[in-house]
Amino acid sequence: MNFQVVPGGLLDDAVLEKDDVVNQGGEVVDSLRSQGLAPGDAAIFCLPFLYKGEAMRKDLTYLQDFTQKLEKAFPRYKVFSLANMPRFRDVENSYLDTRSYVNSKVLEDFNPSKWKKEVRKDPKVSGVFISPDFSSANVVLTLPRGYDEMKVGREIMEFLMDKNFSWYEWYLVDDIKLAPEFLRSQDKEIPSTLQVDQSQHKLENGRIKSVLPAGWTIGRVLMTGAFYSSLIWILSGSIILAAFVFWVSFGNLRQTVIALVCLLLVLIWTRGSVGFLQVIDFSIQGKKLYETVYFILVFSSLIVSGISFVERMFDAYNETRKRHFDLSRAQVWKLTKVKDIELIDEKIIVTGLVAIFSFATLYQIEIRQILEVGFFSALGLIFLLLFTFYLVPAIHILVGGEYSRKESSFPDRWWKILDWLVKKSFQLVIPKKFIKEEFKKKGLQATGVVLILFFLMSFLVTSDHVGLKKGFNFIEIKTEAMEFIKNTLVYEASEEIDKTGNYGFDRFLFVVRSEEDKDAPSVYQPDFLRKIENFQKSITKDSQLEGKIRYIYSVLDILKILARENYDHYLPQTVQEAKDSLRLVRSEIGIAGQKQLWSREAMIVQVSVSSTNSNIEKFVLDRVLEISKDFPDLKVNAFGKLAIYSQADKYLRERKPVNAGMQIFWISGFCFTWIAWRNRRFRLSKGENFYLSSFGAGLAIGLPFIFASSMIVFIMMAARIPLNQVTACMTALTVNAAIDFSLYVVADYQAALIKWGSYAEAVKYAILTRGRVVVIDVAINTACFAPLMLSPFSPISDLGWIMMTMLVFCGFGAIVLLPMALPLSVKENN
Repeated sequence: MNFQVVPGGLLDDAVLEKDDVVNQGGEVVDSLRSQGLAPGDAAIFCLPFLYKGEAMRKDLTYLQDFTQKLEKAFPRYKVFSLANMPRFRDVENSYLDTRSYVNSKVLEDFNPSKWKKEVRKDPKVSGVFISPDFSSANVVLTLPRGYDEMKVGREIMEFLMDKNFSWYEWYLVDDIKLAPEFLRSQDKEIPSTLQVDQSQHKLENGRIKSVLPAGWTIGRVLMTGAFYSSLIWILSGSIILAAFVFWVSFGNLRQTVIALVCLLLVLIWTRGSVGFLQVIDFSIQGKKLYETVYFILVFSSLIVSGISFVERMFDAYNETRKRHFDLSRAQVWKLTKVKDIELIDEKIIVTGLVAIFSFATLYQIEIRQILEVGFFSALGLIFLLLFTFYLVPAIHILVGGEYSRKESSFPDRWWKILDWLVKKSFQLVIPKKFIKEEFKKKGLQATGVVLILFFLMSFLVTSDHVGLKKGFNFIEIKTEAMEFIKNTLVYEASEEIDKTGNYGFDRFLFVVRSEEDKDAPSVYQPDFLRKIENFQKSITKDSQLEGKIRYIYSVLDILKILARENYDHYLPQTVQEAKDSLRLVRSEIGIAGQKQLWSREAMIVQVSVSSTNSNIEKFVLDRVLEISKDFPDLKVNAFGKLAIYSQADKYLRERKPVNAGMQIFWISGFCFTWIAWRNRRFRLSKGENFYLSSFGAGLAIGLPFIFASSMIVFIMMAARIPLNQVTACMTALTVNAAIDFSLYVVADYQAALIKWGSYAEAVKYAILTRGRVVVIDVAINTACFAPLMLSPFSPISDLGWIMMTMLVFCGFGAIVLLPMALPLSVKENN
């Protein structure tokens, strides 16, 4: 089933909340499908010009040829460019010339100044379809609503590269290498004064990239391709690291191989489950689950948990083997299952359950791609628990392999370093006097420091949203879309079309309808057209949107040209004029073009933005909708991928703090229940002096996570790392990777307290005797996130070192702060 996995887009059905404004807009557009309205994404092809003046004829000829090639390659979609857009002109008051802005006659008798004047005469043509300085032109391929994003994106890439890819080749594609027909060389016979400097798009062989594909449609495919191509390196690094860790820990090759087999099977089963669930049409909220670039976080979480679980299983076996060297492997494994307070299976199950529920809480952020990370991580953990408990012992019993660490070997030296770290941690925890009051005092100091740090960081983060207005936020919540695919052709294209005066990064789509019911369809009503024109002007003139938007355009801009040429009006004045004009437009651009622009009762208004910053995009979206309230006779709804993209950050901003709190709640709740159950099972009614309070332990176990979260917030503030769709998974990944640190410390502390009834013995056992296993976990799990830094996506590479840092803080919290705080949870047995 791994080969049946269908990849998904980053923004497909991203916002889960049905009442979201963008989802409501999408429902409006869907309801108008019967009228022939189906606007969707657009792929923009920017064609840099090599010449100016009379030599520009060569560029316009190339534009015409490319438009024809694109129309031939994608006949089911609509292409808009100067080479096929009708330039409506009244000829001597006798007939209307509808030839395009670039046609055979224009090219035959090319007059650059006259042609530029004609282009500038029509609203929005200069800017949307050609840059105002005439240094590049834009060809727009519009796609219908509901198109297959990955399929179309791959078709576009094959068109640009002039190559048909096999299914397995898509795993290696991380950029677009243009076919020779889309590369040009400057004609040396043309004077340098007529040549445009396009050195920023020049290849090493001197040829110039003359088709620059931009837009989310192609960008998302590149992100998936880069994900696949880098995944093998990231996973290979993690697997090699895991093999090294297992060998160091076990000192035995067979145990290492068994552990790796378990780990690889979990990864295969988890990814295969994606294909299986797609085949059986499994859905959540009516939508299938897909694999996106964020799936690498699922693999990372499973590798970390897999190393921890399997390492602890073999650690339990090897410790038992030391006491029973004469028993068979099956008998030794059976002894590790004996139900006492040191039962390893119980600890692993609780660790797994906490991590599963932690990932499950990602659902409440209401973003589908984050939900998919949580769902498949939780499913993978279930597979991991089953393989750890049943597959590992079974294979080991069959093939054998015993712990064999030799004196002065590398594993032996590694363990000595761990022992040194454990001793240093013990020295930090233990008070000078082994009396109850000193232990309690240490606990109060540790708890106080953590809480002060937590409240300080909480105050700073809260002040971003409810505090005084200031010029910056301590924690930025944003996503820079193109940061995912830097150093690619799409990134280069986005920089070109985002230059001052050009088209802009992408466009918001708004469907506008009339509140009034009239006999004729709304789009034929002159009053409706005037209101849309005033709405567009209000957006253009709004001071708050200055510098954030580029162009506001709709079919109304074409109607202005027709009204000017046909009727000497600014806009159609009668129903018949509007009807005739729209029919003429439809006859020229075709049904596919009309579906992108208007229906009988609605018109699409497009607002292009000049930034890839999701915060700016969110501001533009909200501001346009706010302006629409000044037009009570119009119903304005936003829809489309860019609107979804900006809305996603809203949910991160509002729901991530609550989600983080919910994860701490689950940790404390599970620990409380588990410790209470263990107290009931193992604490005698009389005899011992002390026992561990389940309520107190439940609170204390959250201390390392609160400390680590506070420290990472401080680092994010200092390093200006934003919270985005990747770093939003940070707390769930941390809980998954670090919960066992704290759970094992609490369990060992409880076991020693019940057995010896002494503060000092409990701390000594939890740290000196069993702490080495915790330090191993910290080192392993921290190192396992290092391969993420190899990712070409800056958010994921940032997440790699952020997770490494956070796990070190969690480890310090578990091995130092938690043992210091646990005496506050100790109760005397009355």
